Amino acid sequence: MNTRVLVAAAAGAMILAGSLPALAGQSTIEMHRIGPKGVGPAIGTVLVSDVGSGIEIALDLRDLPPGPNRFRLVTTKDCAALDDATEAVSLPALSVDADEDGALPVKNKVTVANLSLEQMRDHALVVVRGMQSASSDAGLTGVNGIVACGVVQ
Repeated sequence: MNTRVLVAAAAGAMILAGSLPALAGQSTIEMHRIGPKGVGPAIGTVLVSDVGSGIEIALDLRDLPPGPNRFRLVTTKDCAALDDATEAVSLPALSVDADEDGALPVKNKVTVANLSLEQMRDHALVVVRGMQSASSDAGLTGVNGIVACGVVQ
């Protein structure tokens, strides 16, 4: 085979590989605001990576309601269908406090043991306002106090 053809094929393969989604052990979740009218604009991303015997979750979020917010994994593949979602996995180690007006970005990393990205796939990662129970403040939240949602691919 012609050397130029081999070089061109190898270069094409490298370009294609560079445009593929993240590694199999990593997923970027686009998080969307959830309010009384349903799914809203994107408010940032969550990067989930398999590490050792668990996962690392890196948050890059903005516009969360002030005060404590906790994360849950729920049984839905659609953030517009949260009414019927049930909690699949509690992520007790993952909670964040937003500043008074929610304007400062939340950039945290946390490791959660005994959970893999594969177990999270086809579930929604949701942010729930408050620490112990869902908020009933309809001006700030959607279904069950959920303020943000993204589906793990």
